[in-house]
Amino acid sequence: MKFWKPISLTAALVFSSSANAALITETFTSTVSSGAFAGAIATGSFTYENSLIIGDGFIDLNQGLSSVSLTVFGQTFTEANDIAYSRGLPGLEFENGALTLLDFYISETSMLVDGSLDNDVTNINLEGVNDFGSFTLNQTASNTYNGSFIVNELSTVPVPAAVWLFGSGLIGLVGIARRKKA
Repeated sequence: MKFWKPISLTAALVFSSSANAALITETFTSTVSSGAFAGAIATGSFTYENSLIIGDGFIDLNQGLSSVSLTVFGQTFTEANDIAYSRGLPGLEFENGALTLLDFYISETSMLVDGSLDNDVTNINLEGVNDFGSFTLNQTASNTYNGSFIVNELSTVPVPAAVWLFGSGLIGLVGIARRKKA
């Protein structure tokens, strides 16, 4: 009889602490803040365990963020498309118990971040866009957020002057070689 009391007390503590945890789904709308794609809109949602959002911190897929879905540029992305998915991202930042940032980053090229190579690359079906992410979150209503995000555009690489100089030098050498043969 004495042994049931500690077991029932332990079970009551375990089940009562998990009873407060709930999965919450939030929706968001974000706008590109600058550049050629300024004004483009992304809409999406994310689901997380609300009992973990206390004080200041960060949660990722390994700690309580369960899913992310985003539609932008006519294409839909999920948490598996995050450049650092293999490291447990995306994630949520929060301050004083309020969500402030969705750390969700999509890229067509590998990136070196904090000494780790993130290479969970995804094709973005819009010419001129290499990567985008880092969604700010400002709560506007219950379960609804607005914010902004960054788009990194592909830039054309100019041909350096050294290439032009080298090319004209080669043409000159070919001309000299032809004169000597004739």
